[in-house]
Amino acid sequence: MAKAYFCVLLKDTVNNAVIDLDNLPAGTSSDEVEHFAPQGVDIGLWLKSDLNRAVRVADNIRNGMFDAESCYLISKLASLYENMPPASEQKDLFIAVRSEQTDIVRTSPEVAEETWRKVSNIGRTPA
Repeated sequence: MAKAYFCVLLKDTVNNAVIDLDNLPAGTSSDEVEHFAPQGVDIGLWLKSDLNRAVRVADNIRNGMFDAESCYLISKLASLYENMPPASEQKDLFIAVRSEQTDIVRTSPEVAEETWRKVSNIGRTPA
């Protein structure tokens, strides 16, 4: 069960979402066939070019509201994942978006989730 752990890091907040790449919502697909490297670059540029849009998309995905922009990102990430070389074991994606760059990493599910949780809690006071 592949997932994409997605964070948008702003000065004072972190917005996040988890995308289940095996159970895509209606209006999305993983059909785009392209080499994965340019796909990753295109996704990174799209996300960092408009951080307000990236925040909105993260919030919409987290809340189960799949508008055109959210479906666009989900489809792009699902296609990217499908076009990556096969891995010998389960891998997930971790995506971190900041104003200066976007990082997309394929790693073990445990590392992706742990990194996502740690990044998501930046600046939050423990209860």
